[in-house]
Order: sequence, then C-alpha cells, then structure tokens
Amino acid sequence: MIASIAALAIAFSAPGAAALADSPSAPAAQRGVNGNNVTRVFHSGGGSFEHTEGGRWVEFADDGTLIHEFNEERRDASRVSLFDVARGARVWINLRTREISGAPAYGRPRLLYRIVETDAGRRGRGWRGRRGQGDGGGGNWGGNGGNWGGNGGNNGGGWGRDDIRNIEVGPIWNQNDAQGKCTNKAREMRGEWTGQWRTTVQGRMSVCEIRFR
Repeated sequence: MIASIAALAIAFSAPGAAALADSPSAPAAQRGVNGNNVTRVFHSGGGSFEHTEGGRWVEFADDGTLIHEFNEERRDASRVSLFDVARGARVWINLRTREISGAPAYGRPRLLYRIVETDAGRRGRGWRGRRGQGDGGGGNWGGNGGNWGGNGGNNGGGWGRDDIRNIEVGPIWNQNDAQGKCTNKAREMRGEWTGQWRTTVQGRMSVCEIRFR
C-alpha cells in the first residue's frame, strides 16, 4: 500500500506536467488556481469537491447530494491531499495533471475523475445541476453514495441565486428528529433548512433539503 501511494506521488510530480495556471487553454476563471488556493473542483463525474472551512472538505454528487466528508491532510502548489476518516479512504486532487485519484482503506490508488473546472476563494455553492464531460475511473467504494466512477455526458442546466441541495444526515425517525438533525446540519454547512426531508434508505439514510444563498 505504501509503495503504491509512493508510486502515485512520483507520477503526480513527473517532469513535463504543465501547471494549470500556465496553460494557455485554461479558462480565465481557472488561471492562477493551484493547490494552495483552490476551494472548489468540478469533475468529469458531474459532482464536485469543495473546501468548506478550516481543514474540512465535502464531496457533492451530480444531483447536489453531499456524499462524503474529508479532512485536509496537506496541500502544496500541485495538489491537495484529503482523508475520509469514516471510510479510511484517501483522495488526491492534482491541479497539474487535472486528475483526481484515490485509494480505499485497503486498496491501491486509482484514477477517479478528470478535473473539468476549478475555483479559488468561492465556497458553498458548487453544484451546478449538471454532469461534467470526459472520463473518470471506475469502482464502487461502498458507503453512502459511494460510486466513484465517471459518468460522462452533459445535462446542461445551471443554478440560480439560491442553491438547494439534499444533504445526507443518516437515519431520521420522525419530525422531531428531523428538526434537530436538519437544523444542525444546515448550521454546520452555513445554509438554511427548508423544512423538507425524506428517507432514502429505510432505517439507514435520510436527506435534509438545505438552501444555500
């Protein structure tokens, strides 16, 4: 496992990989974005990885559902390294190669997605109701919303002034339980609970509808 991660790190720093900030074809919004200042990364699976506050990151699926949470381990000009405490999984967001790779707790690193867009200094409104273009790696890592394969395609769309997302909070048993869990999750995500919630997996998972302004 250690050797595999070391090999991946060497590949990430291979000579000849052009920095995103130096690429003449990079969109204007992405120029100057690197591992030291990146806060949102949209990928070929249609979702995004977003820095929320402190050393915390979250991953959103292509429908805006929060599916994973991470602690930032380290970052430099080339990439950001993340760790999912709940699953023991690691993710590397490489701004030079425009790739997102990861390794489960007991598995080898592999390509997950291609980076399609990045932001620096913006937080909390990353989901755009679309799938990215390009290909990603495959593989279901399990867990909540754990399919990390690349979906490809393009559904178009966009998002308006208010961004409403379904955020997973674990099982909700009744309205009183929803009041506490959804309110707390909205406060944690710096959003506002709309009062709506629903169960997605009976006895295991529910989502709260949270608005981000």
